[in-house]
Amino acid sequence: MMESSKAYKVVNDDRKAVLIPHWKICYPKAIHQEIVDAAETKYPGIVIDFENGYYLLEDGVHRMTKLQQNGFFESWFYVVTRQEYKLGMVDMIMGKERV
Repeated sequence: MMESSKAYKVVNDDRKAVLIPHWKICYPKAIHQEIVDAAETKYPGIVIDFENGYYLLEDGVHRMTKLQQNGFFESWFYVVTRQEYKLGMVDMIMGKERV
């Protein structure tokens, strides 16, 4: 269970996560090493499918960075389309509330 003081994102259906190599994902650099160190890698990230073989990372940069620092360069992600994202398929949870 995630700590109630943390923010995280969820996909609003029961889709299965997909194993994706990190080189196919566009993502920013994780800045805070302490957040990387505390990241829980058992939860899949969320990516947006750009339908050209590549993805944009929506959630999970600290988890992905932690995995890479430990020698893993592919991991599990929930994949949403751009249209699903625009329609609100991804929610943010802060504490115990959806925002």
